[in-house]
Amino acid sequence: MVGDAMQSCYNFRNANVGIYLNVRANGIDDHPVLPLDLTMNFRSQAPLVRKINQIFSQAFPEHENISQGAVRYSNSVAGREALTIAPLSATWISYPESERLPEAKSLEAKKIAERVKQLKADDPSASIAILARTRNQFKHIVAEFRAEGIDWLATDIDRLSTLTIISDLIALLRALINPADKIAWLAILRAPWCGLDSADLFYVVNSDKNASIWKNLQTLSRSLTESQNDEYTLSKEGLARVTAISSTLDVLLQARMHCSVRELMECAWQLLGGDALIANNVEERSVAYFFTQCDQHENCYGIDDVEAFAETIEQSFIPSEINEAESQESGTVHLMTIHKSKGLQYDHVIIPQLNGKSRSNDKDLVILHNRLNRRGVARLFIAALPDPGNETGGNKQPDDTLYEFVKGEHKQKDLYEETRLIYIAMTRAKHSVSLYATLPENTDKEGNAKALAPANNCLLARIWVPLLGLSDFSPAQIAIGAPTKNTPVESADDFPAITPIKRFRTVCRVSEDQMRIITEQLAPTLAEEKANEDTQDKERQLSKLLGTLSHAFLEAFCLSAFDPEVTLHALAPRWRRKLIRLGVDEAQAEARIVETQRELLRCLNGSNRWVFDSVGVQAECELKLATSERQGDEEYHKHRVVDRTLVVNEERWIIDFKTSHKHEAQTEEEFIASQKEEYRPQLESYGELFRGFEDTPQRLALLLTSIDALVEL
Repeated sequence: MVGDAMQSCYNFRNANVGIYLNVRANGIDDHPVLPLDLTMNFRSQAPLVRKINQIFSQAFPEHENISQGAVRYSNSVAGREALTIAPLSATWISYPESERLPEAKSLEAKKIAERVKQLKADDPSASIAILARTRNQFKHIVAEFRAEGIDWLATDIDRLSTLTIISDLIALLRALINPADKIAWLAILRAPWCGLDSADLFYVVNSDKNASIWKNLQTLSRSLTESQNDEYTLSKEGLARVTAISSTLDVLLQARMHCSVRELMECAWQLLGGDALIANNVEERSVAYFFTQCDQHENCYGIDDVEAFAETIEQSFIPSEINEAESQESGTVHLMTIHKSKGLQYDHVIIPQLNGKSRSNDKDLVILHNRLNRRGVARLFIAALPDPGNETGGNKQPDDTLYEFVKGEHKQKDLYEETRLIYIAMTRAKHSVSLYATLPENTDKEGNAKALAPANNCLLARIWVPLLGLSDFSPAQIAIGAPTKNTPVESADDFPAITPIKRFRTVCRVSEDQMRIITEQLAPTLAEEKANEDTQDKERQLSKLLGTLSHAFLEAFCLSAFDPEVTLHALAPRWRRKLIRLGVDEAQAEARIVETQRELLRCLNGSNRWVFDSVGVQAECELKLATSERQGDEEYHKHRVVDRTLVVNEERWIIDFKTSHKHEAQTEEEFIASQKEEYRPQLESYGELFRGFEDTPQRLALLLTSIDALVEL
């Protein structure tokens, strides 16, 4: 058994370090274990190892406690010589009242940026890690690094939803795909490429309340003079902006069904002057990522679920400029949580926001706790949340006492883990550790200033006393002074300050040359698509409807076998009515129904009839399965439907029904190959889901009803 109990930090995932301690102390059953402690530290320079020993030999509990997860500290022996760089430094930013905390955090971020620049100047090849407890603690640091032009590598830290430029792109996409999306159109009219003020926006919306905003824009843009009525007036500046952007949007809306979503969005971005809005490399990479996602999510000149797509974009993390190979090279500044840093090492480690409060313990309805009794036997405590109405005369009920006891044990367990967490962060460093915290300035009853001190429920509190006891350790203290007299202080009755509009001085117009090029490129496409659009669209809808009807019939047959020929004959009139409502003429509807039913009967009466057998084969039809995908801290759920699955000869068959037909120029072999290539990922994902709950051997196949072929992948 190999492990380091001093680095156990996943109690929130129900990892119990007490199990390790128990086995180490008592062995497994009747088999004792021989502990082998590895004490040599070949990572950190000798002075840093000594500092860590001095701090954590006091911070860790003196005695082990298996039930509480208390781990005793084991001193390390330095395996590397001392360097000239100072091993440990600290900077405390103090602030007078809670309203100044954001200012203190910004100053802390500025000092961290200065520290990074100093370290890079001293050694450009040095690796630097900034390790925080939570992602939120990087907010001010990321903003400062962007302002200072410091490049960094961050994994799952900053989301695209924090970038205004991405919000503008999402609004533009929504508006172009759905001209009736009122919120999206308001957003693009407020965006920098148009920049209407509130009064003009109000007039555009109310100029015709029964029309869409796009229709109102078209009407207003045709006005040659300042528009006005009894109540509202569109300003001359607003009219100029509306006229300019309307001409651009008109071109884009004409092109939206004749080019891919990515081409449409990139064209819109260029015509509206989007490149001028990009402020830095982060925004440039994010915009490129957005266009790539448009390409991947497109389906027939559109996106199936724009809301889901927008959520996917917003919850995605900003793409890193440094790829995985470059991240292993020296000279990189890394931003990550302490938990992600386990097992890694860096020349310099910076730990910010050490006074950030730990997560609060919710009052769970039922809490569990394993505790060893005096004989070393594990006992499980189960405590329910007390009922406030049970207290009589101030006396607590026995259940209340048990709940408080278990909560206290959990709290102590969390405190021990917090000590181990800050230990993990500091031991990632090879050369130096820099500590940063924002601390409030407090006074006693007489108004005298008290010494700075951290909150009780933070990482800094776990090592505060040992830090104060270090003889050669003197942290820098920076106080945020009172606001200057010239700084206006808003009262509760004041209106909030008006947010200035960020907009171009003049709105980009589509030039005559651009219009000519776009028209020339669209002209042949428009002529060709005009001739084929209705036919192709109707054929797609017809094929989709017949496929849906075929799936429903096969599902019913699997659930309860019946005479298929008689049933199909009875269903024919209903199918005919559905096709005619779709716009198919009666003769074509009759021909397609006859063809489809003939193919279904051939499948049910041929060699593949066993696929539809439901007797004693663990068979399911239209089986619904759910899966989840995690992106950072967020979990997304997706649902899959398996057309047919059954177990034959101890093998799990996973079969998908396909009613598509081969093209005239295709051979049967080419048709089968194309279907296998297209649907292989789908079937393999089904197989992966089944492997999540059973070990039965699998066989994946497509049932192609048009040629009565069961094609195994």
